[in-house]
Amino acid sequence: MVDVLDIYYVEHVKKANGDEAVDDFFVSICRYCLEHGEKQKAQTLVERVIAHTGNKRPEISDMLAASFEQVGIFSNAYRYYFKALNEKKILSTMLKIAEEGYDSELDLFFTRACLDMLLRSTELAKVKFLHANGKQRCPSSPLLNMMEFLIAAIEERDFEFVKKMMTEDYVIVLRRDPILEEKLDKVC
Repeated sequence: MVDVLDIYYVEHVKKANGDEAVDDFFVSICRYCLEHGEKQKAQTLVERVIAHTGNKRPEISDMLAASFEQVGIFSNAYRYYFKALNEKKILSTMLKIAEEGYDSELDLFFTRACLDMLLRSTELAKVKFLHANGKQRCPSSPLLNMMEFLIAAIEERDFEFVKKMMTEDYVIVLRRDPILEEKLDKVC
């Protein structure tokens, strides 16, 4: 079955101009292969499809993520749920991954997830969902307090306030993970 998808992908999708070849029929073939085909082979092919099509159909990323989650590869599931912008599944897979880390790092996981969502989506509701879950689990986290201010500043379009937070108010907590400053710069 996966071989049929591979042939269809190479002969039809890759040769087509534009995105019209990544239609509902193609999505249904991907779904069928991920559910009924040889898992690893199907996952590898669907990863190629997503890369080639530039993730034009996020539901393919969601299906691939579910496939990875089903076999316990949570880091890949997390990555593809992000491509699908599925905040509920991002949360569940992130929590599975965080079990392998230190309890004191949980707020870092949530902060990174919030910043990544800000970089990928204009839907602040998704960021607020992740942030609210982080605050429930880490109520006294300075990083998550910073995220709360960041969300409010974005809503108000006050990017000068964000710059001030980064360079003055939260500089010490941002040093816990150097990638946070980089992501904040991109958000602004």
